[in-house]
Amino acid sequence: MRLKRGRPVRYSDPADAPALLAVRIPRPLEARLRQEAAEDHHTMTDILLGALAFFWDHSGAVDAIADTQKALARLEHQHAALEKQYTALEKRVSKLVEDKKALRRDLRRAEQERDKAQREEQAAYRAYADLQDFWARGKGQGGMPFTPCEKRELLKICHPDRWSQGQPATELAHEVMVRLNQ
Repeated sequence: MRLKRGRPVRYSDPADAPALLAVRIPRPLEARLRQEAAEDHHTMTDILLGALAFFWDHSGAVDAIADTQKALARLEHQHAALEKQYTALEKRVSKLVEDKKALRRDLRRAEQERDKAQREEQAAYRAYADLQDFWARGKGQGGMPFTPCEKRELLKICHPDRWSQGQPATELAHEVMVRLNQ
């Protein structure tokens, strides 16, 4: 029905009057609603009336909405605290991983030094055993078969000043020095 120009129609009964609504909707939301309306074969009016009816049906749920908003704020606060804990733990884990790598390097280095010291100790014991064998053979022949020059060289090699204290060869050098000077 086409309306006449001029003054608007006056309704004697307000229930007969159409409802006029002014709704402000942001453009992106309006575009989305129009697209949904087109996809579902509804009009924009149907969607807006449905939203309005939903709002009217749940208008008494203000307390529930406030409680939900408080719970959401509390959960967001807890989430922020957990994020902080997570970043702190992440930093701690990365530091522990770095420390583990450093400790592994130190362990490998210590094992290498231990192996080197064991090899040196075994070499010193072999040299000591060789000297004892040589000494026993020399005593059996009636004296040491060293020339004065060889004896001087052995004295230089075995002098205690040449070896630092605590080395496995220190005792060996001292014993050889004492026996050569006899």
